[in-house]
This record gives sequence, C-alpha cells and structure tokens, in this order.
Amino acid sequence: MEPIQTLWEPAREFLIQVAHFLPRALIAVVIVIAGWLLAKVIRFAVVKALRAINFHIVTEKAGIDGFLREGGGGVDTVDVLGLLIYWLVILTALLIAFNGLDLAYVSDLISRVVLFVPRVILAVVVLAFGAYFGRFVGRAVMCIAATSACRTRRCSDGSPPTRSWCSCSSSRSISSGSATSSARRS
Repeated sequence: MEPIQTLWEPAREFLIQVAHFLPRALIAVVIVIAGWLLAKVIRFAVVKALRAINFHIVTEKAGIDGFLREGGGGVDTVDVLGLLIYWLVILTALLIAFNGLDLAYVSDLISRVVLFVPRVILAVVVLAFGAYFGRFVGRAVMCIAATSACRTRRCSDGSPPTRSWCSCSSSRSISSGSATSSARRS
C-alpha cells in the first residue's frame, strides 16, 4: 500500500495547487472582462467629450488630421486619443489581474507600459495645440510680411498693387523697390 501512496501524493499536491489557483484565475478573467467593458465605455465617453469641446476642429486646423489621413490611417486625433485611453484601461485591468495571479514579472512589464501611455496621451495633446498655435503664428507672420511688402513694392508699370493681398493684376508682376521703380514713381 505504501507504493500507491507515494504515487498519489504528487497528484494530490498538484490538485490542491490547482484548487487554489482556479479561483484566482477565475477572478482574473472576471477582472479582464470588466476592464474590457469599462474600457469601451470610457473610450466612448472620451471621444464624445472631445468632440463636444471641438477638439477635432483644433486638430483639423492644426493639420494633424490631414497628416493622419495622408498616412492612410483613416482616423483622426480624437479617435487616436480614445484608443490610447482604451488601451490604458485594458492594460490597467491586465495589471490588476496579473497581480492577483502573483505573476510579478508580467505585472512589472505591464506597469511600465501603463506608466508610459499617459505620456503619449500628453504628447498628442501638446502636439495638437503646438501645431495649432504654430500655424496661427505662421499665418500672422506671413500676413505681416505681405503687408509690409505691399508698402515697399510696386508693380512693373509703377502702379501700386491692386489687391489687398499684395498682388498685381494678372498681367503685371511685382518688382522689388529698386532704382527703376523709384524712378518711375517720381
């Protein structure tokens, strides 16, 4: 009878470990499913909130959405931010589930990624506003340069430019304020 006990002892220990692991695994699966559902709800809410405050208009005027379309993504910046939030919640749920399973290495790896995702979200927001204000400043400088050029330039026939954007009519071209144009003015 002793040899049978020796054979059953490892199997009994294995079944005890499985019995202790199964509830934790089941709880981990429930946490991941709940995290997935929560991620979908939060993604929907974030996308709707960003569209409600017209963030998509800021990114469109900044040129970021055009850049994403040229890349063939088919999404805009609001969708990208929604996707980043979605994955932040999913990864947080996975982190909680793996911590419950006592998988320290996996938990450490996921926690590093979870700590990185908010930086990416902030970078996207800073890029959007930076590009928007960069275009604003660029257009302002172009307008100032154009109006100052209109004051110093004349058309080739010596007359002032006819349009407000410092352009001559189609048959005339703008020349620099050289001696020939100053001679024509006098």
